[in-house]
Amino acid sequence: MKKLLFIALSLATVSATAQNAKKPMALKTPTATYVSVGPVAGVGASWVSGMGGTSMATPSGNIGIGLVYARNEHWGWGTQLTLSSEGYTVDYSYRAKGTPMYLRLPVRAYYFFGDFKNTIRPKAYLGPQVGVKVGEKDNMNGAYGDVTMANNTGKFTTMDFGVNAGLGLNIKLAQAAWLNLDLGYYQGLLDVIKDPADHYNMNQNLTFNAGVLFGIW
Repeated sequence: MKKLLFIALSLATVSATAQNAKKPMALKTPTATYVSVGPVAGVGASWVSGMGGTSMATPSGNIGIGLVYARNEHWGWGTQLTLSSEGYTVDYSYRAKGTPMYLRLPVRAYYFFGDFKNTIRPKAYLGPQVGVKVGEKDNMNGAYGDVTMANNTGKFTTMDFGVNAGLGLNIKLAQAAWLNLDLGYYQGLLDVIKDPADHYNMNQNLTFNAGVLFGIW
């Protein structure tokens, strides 16, 4: 009898385990949304590789709008459209500074840690990014204190393309409202400087971004 009872309990346990394995991951509540949109802004540092001289980080900033689609508990997709001020500062026998303005559009695959019930969810993201130059300013400080300034010189190429990656936190503020904090790095892949030496100069940015995204659907 005990053997029969043991066999019955074992079969019941195996059956329950199999049923649980077939269950989908935790689902959102009926009031949850999958698409979030909101304002984003950030500050950071930028530089351009291959410039020679002594390169220094240049303050950068951006502002725009962000969107995230996350129907799955752990995976999501997102993008942003931002106006970004970037560039380089280099010391030669004089100091040269170039500041292009880009419209940037990253496409990101997100991985969210934790589950839907968590108030704070760490995340990681990776994806390509395209940039279109909309303006630029060049400054040159001479050895004797003279300053030369010029706008839209065409020193930077119009298009930029690279890879962006980062880590961050999503903090729930209210139902369908999240504070997004991101620390991201962008590595350009294209030569963006028209220089006589024909060096390969790539944009590089380290940025801290914050935004509030609201669920709309």
